[in-house]
Amino acid sequence: MDKVVSPLRAVTLIVFVGVLLYIYSGLPNSVLVGSADVSQLDDMVSRNEFFYGTVVFVLIANLAFLVLGNLMKQNISSSARPALIKGVVEWLAGFNAILNLIFTLSVVFIGMLNNNDIKDLSIASPLIYAMSGLFLIGLAWLVKVLLMSKSK
Repeated sequence: MDKVVSPLRAVTLIVFVGVLLYIYSGLPNSVLVGSADVSQLDDMVSRNEFFYGTVVFVLIANLAFLVLGNLMKQNISSSARPALIKGVVEWLAGFNAILNLIFTLSVVFIGMLNNNDIKDLSIASPLIYAMSGLFLIGLAWLVKVLLMSKSK
């Protein structure tokens, strides 16, 4: 399973970077990141702040998952329940991939929010459902890992 999940994490990160660069190229100078009410200037940032802030946020999130997974891998041999630790490490890598997809969909949503050609944002509702569904899949996967390790 680890041979599938680790490359998937890398692929989702590469897809995220590609989508971010594509969306960034079409963003206006002031990017709306909050409500659709343009009169609220608190929800506006420059496109460079949006880009670099997003890169830093995703980088920190990915590094946190990577460090936590590596710390847990080091403790597998000394653990009383190595199957549980191995399952959680695989889940961490998979959940990291899921979060990368959620980050990608969020960037797409921000791009749609700032696109003057899109007047009806109801077409973005599948993105919101997809993000929620991906998150629930990640949580269900964790429950499966915990239940499977309990039965061993």
